[in-house]
Amino acid sequence: MAANPTMVSAPSLTPTVDLEHRAWRARLIAGALLGLFLGAALGGLTFGFLSTDSTATAFIRINPPVDFSAVAGGADQATPVPQDMSENYVAGEVSYLSGEGFAQAVGRKLALSEPASIVVAQAGGSSAVTISNSSPSADEARRTVQTAIDIYGQQLAQRVDQQLRTILPALDQWQQADAADGERIARVIALREAIVLQAAQASVVAVLQPPTVSDPRLSRWLIGVLLGGLLGAALVVLVVMRRARRSGQPMLVTQSAAATDGVLVPAVNIRAPSSTERSALARTLYTQCVPAKPNRVIVVLGATEDSGTSIIARMLEFAAGEQETVPSGAAADQHATQIIEAGAIGASASAHHAINMATTIVVVVRIDHDTAAQALTTCSACSAASTGGAPVLAVFTYRPWWDSWLNYLKRIWPPARLRPGPRPGTGGGGPP
Repeated sequence: MAANPTMVSAPSLTPTVDLEHRAWRARLIAGALLGLFLGAALGGLTFGFLSTDSTATAFIRINPPVDFSAVAGGADQATPVPQDMSENYVAGEVSYLSGEGFAQAVGRKLALSEPASIVVAQAGGSSAVTISNSSPSADEARRTVQTAIDIYGQQLAQRVDQQLRTILPALDQWQQADAADGERIARVIALREAIVLQAAQASVVAVLQPPTVSDPRLSRWLIGVLLGGLLGAALVVLVVMRRARRSGQPMLVTQSAAATDGVLVPAVNIRAPSSTERSALARTLYTQCVPAKPNRVIVVLGATEDSGTSIIARMLEFAAGEQETVPSGAAADQHATQIIEAGAIGASASAHHAINMATTIVVVVRIDHDTAAQALTTCSACSAASTGGAPVLAVFTYRPWWDSWLNYLKRIWPPARLRPGPRPGTGGGGPP
């Protein structure tokens, strides 16, 4: 059963190194996802509630006015206005609507102490014109644009009314002068009705789209989600990488193996339930660490208190018990193996005495939890304290990546710190 501990070969250490690398990648991915979701939520809420102005926009059509005097003189009512004349007229109206005078008129109508902020733009060379306003309130922006349309409509009506005041009396005179000519009177009456109808149409603003408010909260929310998610993921990944660099990961296994006389393989899942598989693993570890000498004393220490020292000690006690050796605390004869759980360096007053008694020292290092500095310090302390030159062996423990990640969050995020529960594997009997 005895075996002399030797340096572990690289192929034997490869599964443990791969396990550490998988845990490292899982930590990065989990951190990135956590930062992504938290950053997206925070960014969306922050950008969604930012105080920004609401913009209301309306589309109107501006058509050149009808010359009622020309119509009364016999011009064709359906004669199209030349393109350049139409464009010039629309451009002139846009300049007027953008002017200070019109803004002051709108401001007075709204009982403001200053001119209203109106933005008027022509859509290319067409007769479609946009009128927009940005205000802290959506109702205020909509009311400002509607007031501008109403005032412009009133001004159009006044222009048409001025023309009618000139042409209608002339038509009345024509009708009275030709009272004896029924056919001419009918033409004058028809002309009058046509002019009145065109005047009614010309005095109303053609609204293509009423004032419509574009709600910027959705776009702001989307921007916040994207930026927050990106920054959150990057920030968490940077934090994880910085802490890992300080702790010596993901080189913990190779550095610890180089500082010891050997490594017990394979690594032990400290969350695995008691089972036949764990019993077989206990026998495998025990076979690798029992020296071929009488009064064998195996001292188990952890790099930290949470390395899983008690689990490894119980596994070795179980395997030793199967070989009819004496468990921890019993008297040992010259053929017995005594297992001593010494806790962590500095955490137990009897650790130094136990190391002096040891024929083999097993240092428990937990992947993705312990740092390289802690592991190297423990190995160096064991070598220095062992007066008998006992070999120092390392055994690695780990938790599943999700369990390890949750525990990692408890350590780096103080608001999420929880009261630790009982250590796994500390209760009950039977196989470890």
